[in-house]
Amino acid sequence: DAIAYGYEENKLTDGEYFADDFHPVNYGHQIMADCIVNLLKKVETHEMKETTKLPETVAYSKDFSHMKLVTAGNHQEAEIAVGSFKETDTEVQSFSRTKKVAFPDNFMYAGDGSNEAFKMKVKCKKILLDYKQSPSEAFGTAVVMIDGKQVAEYNGYGKGAWNNSIIVLPLDEEESGVHELAIQMKAGDEKKKFTIQAISYAE
Repeated sequence: DAIAYGYEENKLTDGEYFADDFHPVNYGHQIMADCIVNLLKKVETHEMKETTKLPETVAYSKDFSHMKLVTAGNHQEAEIAVGSFKETDTEVQSFSRTKKVAFPDNFMYAGDGSNEAFKMKVKCKKILLDYKQSPSEAFGTAVVMIDGKQVAEYNGYGKGAWNNSIIVLPLDEEESGVHELAIQMKAGDEKKKFTIQAISYAE
């Protein structure tokens, strides 16, 4: 209803809101998020005449509740050693109307051949890694290790990519413990680039 109001008042157009026939652009998603937050704020101050008891069981796991976001600008409680991922990638997605950059405080390996691993040590049970996939062949494959053991390889290059976020789950444990995440370029890709846009973890 809130988005329909924007159209009715000529404050919003398809060109601003949609990327295609179905998907909103970043600005469209921001509008949806703002509408939901606005509704929650109104509900919070509204005096409820009736209350509903929440069910004791949940349909989805709470494993990813209260995750903490790690960026170059905010490490949270994590111990970070950026290694060769010391540059900032400026070719990341931004909001077309506001020009706000989605992940300005990223960790970028610029392909200088040094290949010193990025390391994060923190108490957690889940780790989500958000890396950029670029249409440029200058980007390559990174190896991801947990506690010294290789768990995955992720390619920062994609033929049909658009500097989009790829979110993966390199650590998925039931119990919390101290873990070290390490990321470095795959052998042979030391001259390629790779961008860690953000990392989040759940304790």
